[in-house]
Amino acid sequence: MQKELFMFFSKRKIKIEEGNSFIHPKFKVKSCNVFCSGKGNKIIFNEGFFCAKRFDVVCNGNGNEIYLGKNFSCKNKFHIRIDGNNCKLYLGDNITVVDCLSVYSHAKGNNVSIEVGDDTSFFNTELYCYDNDSSIKIGNDCMFGYNTIVYNTDGHSILQYGKLTNRAGQLTIGNHVWVAQNGEILKNSSVGDGSIIGRQAIVSGKFSETNVVLCGIPAKIIKRDICWDRRTVNEVLAGE
Repeated sequence: MQKELFMFFSKRKIKIEEGNSFIHPKFKVKSCNVFCSGKGNKIIFNEGFFCAKRFDVVCNGNGNEIYLGKNFSCKNKFHIRIDGNNCKLYLGDNITVVDCLSVYSHAKGNNVSIEVGDDTSFFNTELYCYDNDSSIKIGNDCMFGYNTIVYNTDGHSILQYGKLTNRAGQLTIGNHVWVAQNGEILKNSSVGDGSIIGRQAIVSGKFSETNVVLCGIPAKIIKRDICWDRRTVNEVLAGE
């Protein structure tokens, strides 16, 4: 049997080695690069997929799954890289990428899970999660502003008396959370439903309260009992 499958369309290159699968509807894109090696990997794009300029998907290892829900829309470009085994990336329905989305689970991390709920939007966002058995879970209807980062790893090891002290676990962002420009959420943090992470804030702890504003470095609660809306101030004033 043929060991590798190739498809070339203009600036599109898709290389899926035998034992893996890439399931997708018909789509138009200026440029893409999809590479999948190992065994038992699945890449699934659902109906309504749209990317205006470029996407890159690299999947190495075994038993990994990359799933993009219905009506995924990217106005510029997105990048996905998985280099471990038994890792799962799930992006829900109606995901919007205004500029760029990058998702990285490299460094040969195994059993990593990254999950994004429905109706969530990204401006220019990076998601990192690659320590073994670690995860990122983002709820429904979240909004990530320009240059936002979710970083569920320290990248390098910190040891004390010969023991690892900085292993990543679960990072959780609730439903309807707004992460403002240059906001960062770090390893093992959690943010409650309906909350706002202020501009340039760095979240490095667990905040279970809902509907709060988090600001500062490190971020602290500065306001409670708030709610936010995707409409502009002028639209709200006009009753739209």
